[in-house]
Amino acid sequence: MVENAFPDQFNNEFSRDVEPSRGDLADHYYYQLVNYVRRYKGANPIPTPSGSATIDMTAGYDQWQTVEPYYAAYIGNTGDRDALGYGGIEYKDFSGRNDIIGAQIARDGEYLWFLVECAEDITPYTDKLWMNLYIDVHAENAGWNSFDFVVNKTAPTETAAVLEKFTDGYTSEKVADVEYRVDGRYMTVKIPKSALGIEGETYTVNFAWTDNVHDVDDKGTGEGNAATYTTFSGDILDFYTSGDVAPGGRFKFSYISTPENSGLSDETEVPTETPTDPVETPTDPVTEAPIETEHQTEASKKGCKSATLSVAAVLMAGAAAVALGKKKEF
Repeated sequence: MVENAFPDQFNNEFSRDVEPSRGDLADHYYYQLVNYVRRYKGANPIPTPSGSATIDMTAGYDQWQTVEPYYAAYIGNTGDRDALGYGGIEYKDFSGRNDIIGAQIARDGEYLWFLVECAEDITPYTDKLWMNLYIDVHAENAGWNSFDFVVNKTAPTETAAVLEKFTDGYTSEKVADVEYRVDGRYMTVKIPKSALGIEGETYTVNFAWTDNVHDVDDKGTGEGNAATYTTFSGDILDFYTSGDVAPGGRFKFSYISTPENSGLSDETEVPTETPTDPVETPTDPVTEAPIETEHQTEASKKGCKSATLSVAAVLMAGAAAVALGKKKEF
């Protein structure tokens, strides 16, 4: 007989809890909840980016003041964890390190610049599991948990970070060395659009920043907040329990570029002439009356659309739920 038990969390089959958990349930019910709450209450639209801007990596943060949007993240969520759970289980984690509080993207015709802001000066690049940038450019459920690329999965040098593409699960291959710079509590990564497979000015970039996320079995070496963690094998549920992640969990920030909001012309060719071949309308072989097809009516077009949202679609929509606001000066 166990006192003060929670029978609705007994196991995967007998659980009514939407809170993310390890095992088969993971965070699936949580994102279904998010999906339906948004259907009921609505969600803010994804913000429109400001125009094209070329960033000087040596010029500091002032040049970012007019770059929009600013993606705000939770402040002060990197505290240590040291407590007893039910049944005497110890919960300890001291991996909170760089407190990520915001992010921005700038772009011109050739490059994307990703900026991340932390609450205090960013720690040295020699730290393990340091300042990872995850990028999704295909808006598909491919790659690793829908992310196509990652920066700093391989340790960087003082001036160059490694951009890698996911090939099989969390396995990845090098695409290119990319320039980065740390200036106090700001870090900027400069990536050629061509390295991400981006052409023209019509594209969507979904992204997330993490720092010091590690495997649940990696207990760290050293005591207290001096503990060092070294291993992350690709269980995205670790985004909930260690280091810092912006935005939280499996949500993403979303950046949507168009020729109009970039101020640049798209390289996609648009036909200048309409087809001259006649379009034949099928007829009834008996009455010779025209037969209306599903492609000829707006109603039938709408009827062909599926109302089902996949988990990937919910995650894509996650960017709109993250609070967006101006940063606070420290």
